[in-house]
Amino acid sequence: MQQCGFRGSSANGEAFNPSMPDNATAAPHDWSHIAATYSSLAMLLILGDDLSRVNRASVLAGLAAQQRADGSFSAHMVPSESDMRFAYCACAVCYILDDWSTINKDTLIQYILKSRSYEGAFGQGPGLECHGGSTFCAVASLYLLGALAPSPRPPSAAIAQCTSSSDSSLDRVSPCSSSSSECPTASLPVSDVLSDKQIKQLQRWCLRRQQVGYNGRPNKDVDTCYSFWLGASLKLLDSLELVDQQCVRSYVLSCQCKFVGGLGKWPSHHPDPLHSYLGLAGLSLMDEPGLQPLDAALNVSQRSYAHLLRVQATWRA
Repeated sequence: MQQCGFRGSSANGEAFNPSMPDNATAAPHDWSHIAATYSSLAMLLILGDDLSRVNRASVLAGLAAQQRADGSFSAHMVPSESDMRFAYCACAVCYILDDWSTINKDTLIQYILKSRSYEGAFGQGPGLECHGGSTFCAVASLYLLGALAPSPRPPSAAIAQCTSSSDSSLDRVSPCSSSSSECPTASLPVSDVLSDKQIKQLQRWCLRRQQVGYNGRPNKDVDTCYSFWLGASLKLLDSLELVDQQCVRSYVLSCQCKFVGGLGKWPSHHPDPLHSYLGLAGLSLMDEPGLQPLDAALNVSQRSYAHLLRVQATWRA
């Protein structure tokens, strides 16, 4: 069970067989990868899958095996690199599967807070330089954990609201009733773990990343991908309206390749899938016409997020 989750490719090992004790058919090093687990679940939601074929208990057991004593998460079951990227993946997996019971939330929150630098934003780990990508992972993790205001609260009749609302009008809500003792998210922290001063310092650091587009660190070049990493961070901090959005849009669109399409990291740079997606995601956060509205915390469309809430409702029915 500790090896369970999703791999990057089916070529990496045997399919999981829950009838075999401890997945005895698995190769010795046939482990799941925490980023592949998050992205696989997100893709299934995007495709409209009901996740009924996902063995949630096994995935969560594999996730628990990846948490380290300091609260961080490794990419694999065995100790490997552990940083803010994988902390975010763990939070997203727990949120999607609607169960936080297998991980230690308190040590995870402490790990995130210890990774806050003197500049006010977050690095990949304690003592490391803050960075736009790791700042998004930290902010989104705290948001999903309910430890960052404004963050999910469990209002009554949330499922009824989400199933009757249009995709474009959905706000982030916890899909369980606040009175439900069975709700896995009911024990999440409900106070902001960052002070008002720390929030303002974090907002200021993110806002100062805009030159025309955003850069990821001071004195670095702007890059298309940060239109999502910084844009989503500011969205979760209720500060995206303070950005010169027209300048960001102009920069992202200037990175299009007029010959084959797609977006590169810089103008006249070769396009690639990563910068194409993150550039579009950044435009979506700014309500670009023709694009699906994006849920900043889970990095899926609001339509996919609404579908997730409906799926979670069936699990508790």
